[in-house]
Amino acid sequence: MPSHLSDIGFALKTHEDFEQLAVKTCNQGQRFRTTDGSYIRWSPGLGIELWAQLDQHDEIIGLHPHFRGNARMRVNIINESRDRIQQSWTRHITSRHSGASAVSRDNVLVSRACA
Repeated sequence: MPSHLSDIGFALKTHEDFEQLAVKTCNQGQRFRTTDGSYIRWSPGLGIELWAQLDQHDEIIGLHPHFRGNARMRVNIINESRDRIQQSWTRHITSRHSGASAVSRDNVLVSRACA
């Protein structure tokens, strides 16, 4: 069955496959500590990223796939202060659905720099 992980090349068949991938991400990735735990980013190449989420006891509580790459899109800035964008949205239309999605202010600032 297709999944977010299979979309970026990880065709996992069992729960054990998922656990092994999570452990590999933690062993080979770069750690980012937070007050509530850590995130570990593993970038095996071609823009593919896996982010493991760990709690304060270094127990894995999540594994999230991402794809890193350049993109351009129009955004609607809803709330902006003098030095930062507080809230923004982008509209998307695909063959399956359409709607609006929140966009982080960091992404909007990068988009402004590239425009």
